[in-house]
Amino acid sequence: MKSFKNHLSLIFALVSLLFSFQFLTGTTQVVDEYERYLGENYSIVAVSTTKLTYEAVSRVSIKIKGIEELDPTFMIDSLKDNLSPENIAYLKVTLPHFYKIKLYEYPSIKDRERIKEALLQIKSISKLETFAKNQNHIYDLLILNKTVLIVLTSLIAVIAVLLMVRQMEVWLYEHSQRMYIMSVFGASLFQKSAVLFLLAILDSIISTVIVVVSYYYLTMNQYIQSVFEEIGISKFRFDLVGDSVALLSLSFVLSILCVMYVIVNAED
Repeated sequence: MKSFKNHLSLIFALVSLLFSFQFLTGTTQVVDEYERYLGENYSIVAVSTTKLTYEAVSRVSIKIKGIEELDPTFMIDSLKDNLSPENIAYLKVTLPHFYKIKLYEYPSIKDRERIKEALLQIKSISKLETFAKNQNHIYDLLILNKTVLIVLTSLIAVIAVLLMVRQMEVWLYEHSQRMYIMSVFGASLFQKSAVLFLLAILDSIISTVIVVVSYYYLTMNQYIQSVFEEIGISKFRFDLVGDSVALLSLSFVLSILCVMYVIVNAED
């Protein structure tokens, strides 16, 4: 029972750290995917009294990817029942040109204002609409969530490493007599400490399996998937192989470094 508690202490520290790391990785993936979604679907609508060309528009900003003229027919058709044919004909002649301006990426608030101000310098453009208020709220919320996770993960990492070092010091004390006997017979530092490395590696594997299984089922939850799909994120998936290898590698490295620190510190 005591041995189980000793393992539980290290496993708890590793699971907490790995979960935090994986949530941070997942949040970064969500933010990147949402940026891609916004970049592909975001555009600025411009109203111009004359026809616009890509050459004229692209001069104001290198972030402008393309320009597409919008067909106003659907607007005119919706007014046919309320206007006479003469007025409809006049409307077709006097109606300004509407354009959808695409960007290479979703702009920041400052970039958007710069692009807007630059486009308004074109004399024929009378009005611009950026349609960014709702997207900004979601994007800012995701960025805030990512920032908070970075801070929390950093704090958890420090606490987890301290707990791991403490637990390995306990293991070192429990095996100190055996290690002393081995040193008398000329065993190397690695040979004396092999059991500590084995225990650390075993707990690393157990911790990684717990995190991988839990996170995999969490990301497969239908409710969570539906929430992400509603904001345009359709590729939020857990890479079972890639993420498992990354988590296991992180777990191994941390555990082995902690063991080495405890051993070297004890030798000194």
